[in-house]
Amino acid sequence: SPHCLLHARSMQRRQREVATYSPDGASSAHMAPDARHMLSPRDALASACLGCELLAIGGHDGSNYIASCEVYSASTPGHGRFPRWTWIPSLSASRAFHAATTA
Repeated sequence: SPHCLLHARSMQRRQREVATYSPDGASSAHMAPDARHMLSPRDALASACLGCELLAIGGHDGSNYIASCEVYSASTPGHGRFPRWTWIPSLSASRAFHAATTA
């Protein structure tokens, strides 16, 4: 099963650009160039991989904790998806500096 890490942090400003790492040596180079930018700049977010999807959950936008969530869906042949970030339902409460995991 895929494993990955999402990094979207800068000491100067909140980031939309992401870098990924996977133990098999793949990097953000496997992401479509226009998909390397999340829809909302954020730091202090939680992230998790769920199958071929990468979740960005909550975080901080520079002024406030946020509840918004996004998912990056990798191309899945036969499923009509393309690699891009899309909005998913928000958390019930804004949060940052939290964690997420999948099993």
